[in-house]
Amino acid sequence: MTAAPATTPRSRRGGSTTAPGADTRARGPRQSIMSRSAAMLIMGVFTLYFLTPIWWLLTTSTKTGGEITSTAPLWFTANSFGTFFGNLGRLFSYGDGLFGRWLLNSALYAGVGALIGTVIAAMCGYALAKYEFRGREAIFNIVLSGVLVPATALALPLFLIFSQVELTNTMWAVFLPSLVSPFGVYLARIYAAASVPGELLEAARLDGSGEIRTFFTVSTRLMAPALVTIFLFQFVAIWNNFFLPLIMLRDQALFPVTLGLYAWNSQISQIPELRSLVIVGALVSIVPLIIAFLARAVLEQRPGRRRRQVALPIFPTSTTGVGASAPALLNQPIGKTMRAHYGKVTAAFAMISALALSGCSAGGDSSGAEAGAEAAPCEASDGPVTLEFTTWVPGMDQVVELWNEANPDIQVTVQTGPNGNSGTYQNFFNQIQAGNAPDLGQIEYDALPNFRVQDGLENIAGCEGVADAQDQFVDWTWGQVTFGEEGSVYAVPQDSGPMAMYYRADLFEEAGIEVPTTWEEYATAAEEIKAQGSYITNFPKTDVNWFAGMVWQNGGQWFANDGENWDVNLTSPESEEVATYWQDLLSKDLVSTLPSFSDEWNASFNTGQQWTWVSAVWGATTLSDGAPDTAGKWAVAPMPQWEDGGETAGNWGGSSTAVLKGSEHPAEAAKFALWLNTDPEALALANELGGLYPAAKSATDLEAFAGGVDYYGGQKIYDVFADASSNVNPDFTWGPTMTQTYTDVSDGFGAAIGGSGTLMDALETGQQKTIDSLKAQSIPVSE
Repeated sequence: MTAAPATTPRSRRGGSTTAPGADTRARGPRQSIMSRSAAMLIMGVFTLYFLTPIWWLLTTSTKTGGEITSTAPLWFTANSFGTFFGNLGRLFSYGDGLFGRWLLNSALYAGVGALIGTVIAAMCGYALAKYEFRGREAIFNIVLSGVLVPATALALPLFLIFSQVELTNTMWAVFLPSLVSPFGVYLARIYAAASVPGELLEAARLDGSGEIRTFFTVSTRLMAPALVTIFLFQFVAIWNNFFLPLIMLRDQALFPVTLGLYAWNSQISQIPELRSLVIVGALVSIVPLIIAFLARAVLEQRPGRRRRQVALPIFPTSTTGVGASAPALLNQPIGKTMRAHYGKVTAAFAMISALALSGCSAGGDSSGAEAGAEAAPCEASDGPVTLEFTTWVPGMDQVVELWNEANPDIQVTVQTGPNGNSGTYQNFFNQIQAGNAPDLGQIEYDALPNFRVQDGLENIAGCEGVADAQDQFVDWTWGQVTFGEEGSVYAVPQDSGPMAMYYRADLFEEAGIEVPTTWEEYATAAEEIKAQGSYITNFPKTDVNWFAGMVWQNGGQWFANDGENWDVNLTSPESEEVATYWQDLLSKDLVSTLPSFSDEWNASFNTGQQWTWVSAVWGATTLSDGAPDTAGKWAVAPMPQWEDGGETAGNWGGSSTAVLKGSEHPAEAAKFALWLNTDPEALALANELGGLYPAAKSATDLEAFAGGVDYYGGQKIYDVFADASSNVNPDFTWGPTMTQTYTDVSDGFGAAIGGSGTLMDALETGQQKTIDSLKAQSIPVSE
């Protein structure tokens, strides 16, 4: 008889015990502890990663504008408590309490929208789960495919639809689309299918309860966890919604808090004091989201709360529509349960995507007419007129009040938005296409050709007083708004950005270094300053329009138009000379490469790390606000010259007031544009509130530009800029795709700074990409 083999006893948990004499070293527990420790470490790192920006937001909100750049970024200051409440007070009082209005708007859009959206999603999901009707699965597949369509793909079609019913620039344009949640319908369906027993509904019907009463008194209670989740998802999505309000709204009184803060942030270069308000505002804006999630957590932890455990289905696949739970799906053949379902979803998604994206491709003809459009009829309208004017200049509403008081029959409403390339220009194009653009819009000189090519501007040369106003403006600015076309004027010059050199007079004097007057002397001074541990200046890789100003000063041209074709020449000898010059400074580490207008950039000026800044006239307030500790130590001199004895200057920035295509009152719009940019009282107030340096020649007579400036040691710095403005080449031409050109060249500049390529390589790449972009838009290009 053979003995049975010995077996080891089983533990109570179903595992086997080790046999006698086996290796009893406790590897399992040690490995378990190490695994848990590694997991905790990884989670801790990611938690720190996500919480650090919030902590920075909290600490920075307790600082003044100067302390943001001069103190530890992740810790408080001695007077943090008082400063924080001071910042809060300024936040809610700035612009007559505009931030509070934005918060209320967001609360309305998100709170009411999420509530109604949750009810709609619950009713739709419940009906799809509990009622059988023809086409139910097809409807659900279409709804489900809506989850896969990006919201940005639907924004332009929605804009065009709302334009047709004249609901753009109203709260309904943001509120109504927010009521629809495909994901909410999906979640409500699968939860209703799994948590609402059919027997319970039958019992309710037998007791005489109607379907609506049963839904609200019985089903919604069982679906409560899912409804809370849907509400939170909707609330967060609507609260954080940005792109839809950006293209729908022009009136800042209707902005949600996200768009409002974005608009303020785009104005920081003009009004540096907004930096601290944006930071505090961002902190305040996340408080409602934190409260919403904490409230849900509190509700979930209430004593005595019963939790219903429900096996949620992944995809409803049964013919009854009830759906299969996750374990049931795992036990079914994947090909049978999932392939057919994905086929339906894919087909529906393709259909909806095609419909949505077709609206985005319905742009106007981009070829435009280059030979000069005929001046639009410019007869005065009958009766009172109300004009709309979109701008991003702070305080422009107060300037317009002067006009409205003196012109009761021509009233102007101001709509303030983000800077042009931050969304306003795209809105203009959308509105022109939809036929509801504002009458007037602020457009920078380098963006005007794009609007001209796409026929987005009215030719106002025939309007009273426009053609005769040429002598009232600096010569080169008038060339920017006429494009050299005979008998054409497409805008009225508003402001300009003649360039000069800001420099630390005290540091140059202490070091015994001559203030450079030529670029050759500038390079020599850069070496001497570097030897003292500082930089002569900063090279701004993202400010390609600054680099264009350098080429402008050197007599170069990036674009030209002969009336039929565009010529692109970013690699001219003049451009090459500028690129080679700055490449040499970069290669020798004689200039810094900090992000422009950042806190670190401001701090470098405030602490004496930067000795000069070749910039535009509007940079005067940028320096005084960003480097307050250096007051009285700066001075202004003309730009260094490429040739000894030269007097040429470049330009960086400047904008115009254009009458947009489709305006029903071009005569009144042109009249207002001329007043806005020539009236002495309007010019003075625009400078005081918005920091504009007017393009009108009469600006030199304004008190704001006549005296000395304390921050610059009492120097009459505006005399230097007035001389510079008169020495700007009037024939410089911008291209029709400058935004894309800036982006392409900026990418190359970044690579050059990182050691991959040169600035000249960036210009060559940018030129080719610009030509390709023009051809892609059917804009004629010279070969």
